[in-house]
Amino acid sequence: MTTAIDWYFDPISPFAYLAFERLPRALPADVSVRYVPQPHCRLARGEPMRQRATQRPPAAGR
Repeated sequence: MTTAIDWYFDPISPFAYLAFERLPRALPADVSVRYVPQPHCRLARGEPMRQRATQRPPAAGR
């Protein structure tokens, strides 16, 4: 059985690249990673992480 983990990261962070390169190699083979970008500006505004990462923007004119 494969275990999945969510990795929330800020795409603009230089540390995100390092973790992106090393994380898959550091985990056991039966663990998969789901990459979830979380821009720091959203976190700074206090927006919930998961809700905003999976929510589509409103359609034009709404």
